[in-house]
Order: sequence, then structure tokens, then C-alpha cells
Amino acid sequence: THCTVVLDLHHSSYADDHFELAVSMAASIAAAAAIADVPLRMVAHGVGLQGPDAVARTMRWLALVAPLAAPSHIDLGAHGDGLSLLVAIGGEGSDTFINSIRHTAGPDDIVVALKAGEPELSDLEHFALLWSRWVDG
Repeated sequence: THCTVVLDLHHSSYADDHFELAVSMAASIAAAAAIADVPLRMVAHGVGLQGPDAVARTMRWLALVAPLAAPSHIDLGAHGDGLSLLVAIGGEGSDTFINSIRHTAGPDDIVVALKAGEPELSDLEHFALLWSRWVDG
């Protein structure tokens, strides 16, 4: 079992400060993966962080990341063996991005799509409550 977080970096996918919220959601999921001792892979346009230090490298990268005007296509490549939680994070304008992630998911991938700024994900507190309901049941 492992967790892959895929973050949309396209600036036009986000309104207001929702990019920062999406980055915070990605960091929260990375931290949760570390706590649960689940291997993490962080993927974005031009970025693929994985391995034993993936969480630390992801946190450093997320602290500096900025939206891009014209990001390149994301290639998820091989996810690894076994069940995978594949979390696609974007904004209100990330439909194409999220659909492309869904289409590249394999049969062992559980895809969760999160759009920062939607009513149930309007701030980090709402996200934390929703995420704990998903994880804790």
C-alpha cells in the first residue's frame, strides 16, 4: 500500500488563495502518510518525489512551490505494486487535470479528487474534518 499525491500547478485552475489551500492539503496528506508509515510519492508538473525521504523532500518542495502559467503534462508512470491511494488535488478549474489523473489510474488505484475552494473544502479546517471522516470511517 502506498499514497501518491498529484498537485495541479496551473495558475488558472485556482481562484483567490485556493492554490495555498491546495498546497496545505498536499502537506497534510504527506504528513498523514508519514504518521501511518505509508510510502509517499509526490507528483506535479516536472516533479516526482519518492523514496525513504519523500515526505521531507515533499515538505521542502511544497514550502517553495508556486503556480505555473503553462505547466507540462503529468506522467504518473508506474505507481508500484499493490493498492494505491491516488489523491489528485486542484482548484475549481481543475476538471481536465483531475479527469486525466482518473484516466491514467490503474485497477489497484483508489482515486480521491480534491478541489480546493469547493464548499466542503473551503478551508483547511473543513478539509481536516472531511479527511478524518474518510480515513477513520
